[in-house]
This record gives sequence, C-alpha cells and structure tokens, in this order.
Amino acid sequence: MWCRTVMALVRDGAGRPAHVTAMLEDISARKQAEAELVHQTLHDPLTELPNRQRFLDRLEETRALRLAGGSGLGVVFMDLDGFKEVNDSLGHHAGDELLIAVARRLRAAVRPTDILARFAGDEFLVLADDLRSLDDLTQLAERLMACLDRPFPIAARRLRVTASIGVAHSADAQDPAEDMLRKADAAMYLAKQRGRNRVEVFGQLQSEHAAA
Repeated sequence: MWCRTVMALVRDGAGRPAHVTAMLEDISARKQAEAELVHQTLHDPLTELPNRQRFLDRLEETRALRLAGGSGLGVVFMDLDGFKEVNDSLGHHAGDELLIAVARRLRAAVRPTDILARFAGDEFLVLADDLRSLDDLTQLAERLMACLDRPFPIAARRLRVTASIGVAHSADAQDPAEDMLRKADAAMYLAKQRGRNRVEVFGQLQSEHAAA
C-alpha cells in the first residue's frame, strides 16, 4: 500500500504552534498505474519479454560493471527461420501463438542470470553475463537451438521451427552496447547465408574476412 501524507501546523490564538494535523491519502492505484506504464514502455506486449530498449539498457549497465573487473559477457542474436511462411499460410494469430510458445521455451533454456528479450518480429536477444570463455556463450546458443527441436502445437498443427543464431563475445567488456548488438546481428545474417539452423560467431567471421 502506498500513502501520501499531508501535514499542517495549527497555531493558537497567540500564533504559537498548537498541534499538527495530518491527512493520509491512499495512492496505491496511481503507483500501480505508473509501474504498469513503465513496464509497458520497456517490455514487449506479446511475449512480456524485455524489449530492445530495455535490453540495451541492461547491456550497458552490465558492461559498466564488468569494466571494473570480472568475467566476460556476450550477446546472442536469434532469428527464426521460415517465420514469414507461418504468417502467410496460417495467419498472424498463429504467428503470434508461435512467438509466445518460442519465448516460453527460450525462457526455460537460458540461465537465471541471462537476460532474454524480443528484439522485433521473430528476432530474440540474450545477454549472457559472467562468462568464463567464448565456449560458455556458444554452448548457450546451442542450447537455445536445441530447445526448438520439439514441434509446436499451433493452429491444430505441429509446427517445426529452427533458428539462425549469431553471437558476439567481449572478454573485457570494452565494446559499446550497440557495437556488440551489431556484431551479433552480422553473425546471425552469416548463419542465414550459410544455410540457416546454425550458430555463427562474430570473431570467427572477422578471421575469415581477414584471411580472404
């Protein structure tokens, strides 16, 4: 319960303080409305996951903490393969159901300390903190892919969906938040180009370009 207190000093006939009156007002409804507004601003209305802005805020906060010393962090950028075909063939309602079901599975696959967000459309992000090495990040990405293996019961059908995943790792948290997001996005597009349903690492992408 939230209360607002209004107090007033009452003086006697000689102008001396006599007593204080207080009025309590229940402002719980207003506080709840304010909290809901903040939640709506920072969360995706369909999946209830944090949205892009909230993800970037958390990424920058985590990066600032890691700059002071500690383990690395990483970004996983996931794009569902063939989602447009689901929307086109079964309709947007079925597409929304699929996104909600995918979000539920991803929540179960990430670690308690990871931040799962919906970037836009059929794209999801994961902020992975407290990483000992790049292997920790790629193992997380593989686990996310594996959680999609089972079919999704949507619109009286059993839909199968895969994902193209790009990851970007920062061992010392020096990369700005937007740069890490851009790198993971670039690696995800490479995964699309190489046949989908796979994981690509941005650092490996750089090495291949340098060798070309």
